[in-house]
Amino acid sequence: MSQHNLGHDLQFSEEQNKLLKQYYNGNKLLVECLNRDCYVSREVRQ
Repeated sequence: MSQHNLGHDLQFSEEQNKLLKQYYNGNKLLVECLNRDCYVSREVRQ
């Protein structure tokens, strides 16, 4: 099994942290909707 060096201490700017959090939350919402079989209107999908 290969080892990946994941122990890096990444330093992001405040703006980068904000964007990463928005990206994470958006993806989390999409997964929750898919898991719940939510109806999403065509307007919202666009």
